[in-house]
Amino acid sequence: MMRKASFHAGMISGQNSANLVLCLEPEAACMACEDQRNSPLDDGASSAAVAASLQILKNGDTFMVLDCGGGTVDITAHHVVGTNPLRLAEARKPSGGPWGSTYVDQEFEQFLQAMIGEDSWKLFKSSSAWAQTMEEWEATKCAFDPSEKQDDPSSACSMRVAALSEALRELPVPAGGTELSLSDLVRKYNTDFGGQLESRRSILKIPFVKMQHFFANIIRKIVAHVQHLIQETSVNYIYLVGGFAESKMLQMQVKSLSTSEVQVIVPMYPQFMVVTGAVLFGLQKGSTIESRVARLTYGYLVLEHWKEKDEIHKKRGFQIIDGVKYVNGQVFKSLVEQGSTIKVLHTETSQVCSPADKRNSDIVFQLYSSQDDDVKFFNPAEAIHTRIGEVRGPCADGEFSTLSISFGSTEIRATAFNETTKVSSQADINFNFDSV
Repeated sequence: MMRKASFHAGMISGQNSANLVLCLEPEAACMACEDQRNSPLDDGASSAAVAASLQILKNGDTFMVLDCGGGTVDITAHHVVGTNPLRLAEARKPSGGPWGSTYVDQEFEQFLQAMIGEDSWKLFKSSSAWAQTMEEWEATKCAFDPSEKQDDPSSACSMRVAALSEALRELPVPAGGTELSLSDLVRKYNTDFGGQLESRRSILKIPFVKMQHFFANIIRKIVAHVQHLIQETSVNYIYLVGGFAESKMLQMQVKSLSTSEVQVIVPMYPQFMVVTGAVLFGLQKGSTIESRVARLTYGYLVLEHWKEKDEIHKKRGFQIIDGVKYVNGQVFKSLVEQGSTIKVLHTETSQVCSPADKRNSDIVFQLYSSQDDDVKFFNPAEAIHTRIGEVRGPCADGEFSTLSISFGSTEIRATAFNETTKVSSQADINFNFDSV
């Protein structure tokens, strides 16, 4: 998709142009974090201190990157296999989940809906004031620092709600009621929900405890997952990057994982780490990454000759094509299994194949990924299989072809090679972080 879009935008001369290098976001963040020209830390540490912390990185060290965005948190871990120049090997397959900052926004929206009331909510959300209010919330969310006055239970966070205050004048007045005001909504919310909100003109004061509640559920999931990962994979450093990483609340909770063995580091501009790393990746042509861990199991579909003494074959039955018996259903032949280490540009080659139907002049290798590392028979109804593409090549009756797949780069290159005529055909498949 990225190659197609770049081609149609006139950025490259052809879809397979070598001038376009695709970079995985978590790897970009990782490279930016480990670049020794990084900005100082957010806690005011000097450039010299940052440089010292990076200089101690040595062969055998392992670090984790938490790329915290709006929708997801993507987590990678890498071993350092060389420092001059920097060489990295993926320590485990990437993980993460739907734990981005938009889920904090959803908690705030639910609070706002309860305060405004069902009757006025839909009208307010369809107005221009809604977008302005969420912009004001975004600023409040990023600036919220739970370490400030955390010992004072009466502390509150001030949020500008000028757009909301103005919009209340435009909303319909309830039957027998009067024009709504911010103070009216606050008073009613406190009565109905036992809240401790306060308002002053166009300022809404939200108690610190309530603000922490907006973050609590999603941050709890992030911290629990990271705790599980560092129990399985020993790490020396955890880098917190991405737009959500600007949140002081998230920073505080992740930093609570720091020990004498694990140091949590937040760059000064965590939201720029991915784009910075992508530039570094392009300049180095991806040479920093030495190996990756297979996200899923990858393979292709074939028909398997029916074996009369095979119990599984007996249960499945057979089909006849051009007088030859094949077991019912397509067989998934794996080339790389989930969790295995793949060297960059490593190539796996299939067994020799030929078209089952002798009338075909082409052979088509259908490529799939699977969440199951012990799958044999392909079932299109099961969600564990994802079609990632196909490669087609000439292969007439009496000829034989093999499938070669080059893994380990940010793209998978599939090649159908006719062993008889020596003709090859290629297809590029996007090595997508989420699905492939």
